[in-house]
Amino acid sequence: MEGLENTLYSAYLINEGVNLEHSKTQGIYKVLVEKCTDGIYVIQSGRFRFTNPEFRRIFGYTHEELTDRDIRDLIVPGEMELLTETIKRMEVGTEKTVRCEFKALRKDGKIIDVEIDFVHFEYHGRGAVLGVVREITMRKRLEDKLKRMAITDELTQLYNRRQFYSQLEKEIERTKRYHAPLSLILLDIDNFKRYNDTHGHVEGDKVLEKLGEIIRNNVRRVDTAYRYGGEEFTVILPETGWIEAYSVADRIRKVFENTTFYPKVLHGTVTRRHLTMSIGLAEYNPTFNLENFVRYADDAMYKAKIRGGNKVVPHEIMIKGTKPGVWQISNLG
Repeated sequence: MEGLENTLYSAYLINEGVNLEHSKTQGIYKVLVEKCTDGIYVIQSGRFRFTNPEFRRIFGYTHEELTDRDIRDLIVPGEMELLTETIKRMEVGTEKTVRCEFKALRKDGKIIDVEIDFVHFEYHGRGAVLGVVREITMRKRLEDKLKRMAITDELTQLYNRRQFYSQLEKEIERTKRYHAPLSLILLDIDNFKRYNDTHGHVEGDKVLEKLGEIIRNNVRRVDTAYRYGGEEFTVILPETGWIEAYSVADRIRKVFENTTFYPKVLHGTVTRRHLTMSIGLAEYNPTFNLENFVRYADDAMYKAKIRGGNKVVPHEIMIKGTKPGVWQISNLG
């Protein structure tokens, strides 16, 4: 084992940019690796030949438990193919260094995020892999949180406008490829400016927050909801024709209409209020581009407004294309 350790220490330090001529003894290398705050290991044929204390701490195993153990035992099944291919390339020397991130499995069953550097080197005439492991679970959680914050509206916890356009573009490409229907709902709270002016923005925010909850609770898992801006919201409904989308939209409208709000007025008096919304919808057509698609839903919403609000209105293109008897104009309210 001593020869392997010396080779390992040298390979690790070279990988870290250390000039071995400036180091006095192999004992110094050993102390550095044993005290290193990175997990370090060596494998041959996919099995452990060496692990340092930090590696064993990260994964919760003893030295004896890891000796000759298959490294694949420490990686979640869904990432096994990437790990196997990486090790194969490194051991034969196809690549000299590579860095990957994996979901790893501790001895206690806990799944953690790790970053692994793989370095090819020769030991006893055979290819081996030196690995440097860092646990990055907290970093990944922070990254995920920042990503969510970048695409999420803080007040309603729905996706934001930027994410809406990004996702809609993907859904349009998907519906073109698979020829599946795709519908879009655009809604706006009726007379919301008056409500804000009367009761203040704090009470108005409560309404927006509640509406976000209502939308989330009344769409399917495959649907995605967004705060489009101000009091406007939108829902993308994949694999959904406009008549089915109408049912979803009308369900949201009814639940919102029947929700009671208790805003405070002057001198702290509490009053009861009900609000309504106007909803427009459109179904994607291959002749549309993204801008047309959104505009048709927006035009339909505007028509719901001028008809008095508290309505769901499909764009007229949808109605004209419907077979007789499937849709009656009376359904427009």
